Amino acid sequence: GGLCISDEVQVGFGRVGDAFWGFELDAADGLEPVVPDIVVMGKPIGNGHPMGAVATTRAIADAFANGMEFFSTFGGNPVSCAVGLAVLDVIEEEDLQRRAAIRGERFLRGLRTLAERHEVIGDVRGRGLFLGVEFVRDRTSREPDAEAARAVVQAMRSRGVLLSTDGPLHNVIKIKPPMVLDDADIDWDAVEQLAANGGADGKEAATPKAKAADNEIDDIELGAEEEALLARVEAEAAAKAAKEAAMAAALAEFDDLDDDMEVVSGEAVESGTPAKGAGAPEEAVAEAEAQTSGEIVTIVARRSDNYHDVGYSWAAGATFTLLALAAAFPGWLRDLLSALLLDWEHELPDWELLTGLLGLSLLIFLGVRYALAIMPLRMRLTPRATRARRVRRRAILLFRTAAEARTHGRTGVLIYLSLDEHRAEIVADRAINEKVAPEAWGEAMAALIDAIRQDRAGEGLAAAVRQVGVVLAAHFPRADDDINELPDRLIEL
Repeated sequence: GGLCISDEVQVGFGRVGDAFWGFELDAADGLEPVVPDIVVMGKPIGNGHPMGAVATTRAIADAFANGMEFFSTFGGNPVSCAVGLAVLDVIEEEDLQRRAAIRGERFLRGLRTLAERHEVIGDVRGRGLFLGVEFVRDRTSREPDAEAARAVVQAMRSRGVLLSTDGPLHNVIKIKPPMVLDDADIDWDAVEQLAANGGADGKEAATPKAKAADNEIDDIELGAEEEALLARVEAEAAAKAAKEAAMAAALAEFDDLDDDMEVVSGEAVESGTPAKGAGAPEEAVAEAEAQTSGEIVTIVARRSDNYHDVGYSWAAGATFTLLALAAAFPGWLRDLLSALLLDWEHELPDWELLTGLLGLSLLIFLGVRYALAIMPLRMRLTPRATRARRVRRRAILLFRTAAEARTHGRTGVLIYLSLDEHRAEIVADRAINEKVAPEAWGEAMAALIDAIRQDRAGEGLAAAVRQVGVVLAAHFPRADDDINELPDRLIEL
C-alpha cells in the first residue's frame, strides 16, 4: 500500500549516463524495471533558472484534488516553460546523456587510479557524472575521515571547483560536474595533489584547513598554475553566459522599449545575405576595444520575428472583404453559389446562402493563411514599418541580455543585423547616449549598408565596428585597468 517516490532532482535528465532517469538504471542493467508512483524533478530542469516539476499517476492526482486549495502563483509561466524546453533541446542536440556515460567512465577510472595510490580514499562509486569518493582513516576498519573530505572540498573551492560532502558521516565527496565538461577538465591533476594532501602523508597540512572557518579559505594563496586555471574558468563561464543570453533573447518577447536607449536604424537591400567573412568582425572588435573602455557586441540573425500574426491578419482581412462584398451585393453571392452548386434554375433559400457564405469564408481564411505559411511571401506582405519595429525591439532585447547587464561602466554598443528584414540597428547604453549624438553612428551604419548591398556582410560588420570604435575612443578612451567584459566574437542566431 505504500508509494514509490523517485527523487530525480540531482540524478535526472541523463546525468547517470546509462539512463535518462535514475529509476531506469535497474532496467538498463537488465534487472526488473522500477516504475515509481511519483517522480520529482528540480534544479537541472531549468539549468539555473528556478524550476521544479512533479509527475504522478492520474489516480494519485485525483486523490490530491480533495477540495483543499493548492496553487502556485507562478506555476506554468511561459518564461519558465520556454527555459525548460530549451534545456531539453540542448540535452538532446548535444547528446549530453551519452557524453555523461563516456565522461563518467573516464572520471571513474581516474578516481580509482588515485584510490590505488592514496590510502585515504576508501571507495569510489557512482554512475555517469554522479560520483562519490569516500574518505577513511583506515581501509580495514573503514573509519570515516570527514576532516580529510572537508579539507579537499575547501581546497578545491580555492581552485575554482565546487564540490560537497555527503553521507550520514559527511566523509563522502559528491561529484556532479556540469554535463558539458571535457576530458581536459577530468584529467586536471589538482585532484591528484589534493588527494595526497588528504592522505596520511599530508594530514598535518590538511587538518588545520579542515578545522578553519569557511571565510578563512579566501586567505589561501594561489600559485601560478591555480591562477591560470581560474582565468580559464572565468573565460569559459563568460563565453557560456553570452551563449545562454543569446538563447534567452531569442525566446523572449518584450513590448516595452527603454526610453534611455537610442536606436539608429538602417535599410539594407538584399534578403538572405550570408554573414561572409565571419572572422573579420571579431578581429575588428578586438582592435576597436583596444582603444576604448567601451564594449562592442555584434549579432547577425536570419530574421527577427516569424510574423505569424501577419498571416492571420491577411487571412482575416480577406475573409472580411468577402463578407463585405456579400453584404453589399447579395445578388452576386447568390449567383456565385448557384454557379458553384451547378444549380441555376432554383433560387437558393436563405439558409443555404448563409451556409455557403460561411463555407466560403472558411475556405478563404484557410487558403490565405496556408499560402502565407511560405516565409518569403509572408515577409513581402509584411509592412515595412512592422518589420522595422520588430527588428528594433529584438535589437534592444538582445542588447539588454547580451551587453547592458554585463558591462560594469554601462558603456556597451550592439551592432545588430537582421538579414531577411533587410535592416540593421545600432543600440547604445545610457552613458554613451548622454555624450554621443545619434547621428554620430551614421558613418558606421553607412559602411554596414554599403557592404551588405555588395553581399559582404562580414566586411560590413567589421567596417561598422571600426567606426563605432572611433566614436567610443573619442569619448571613452581606454584606461590601464580596463578589462574585456564581453567575448570578442560574432554571435549568429
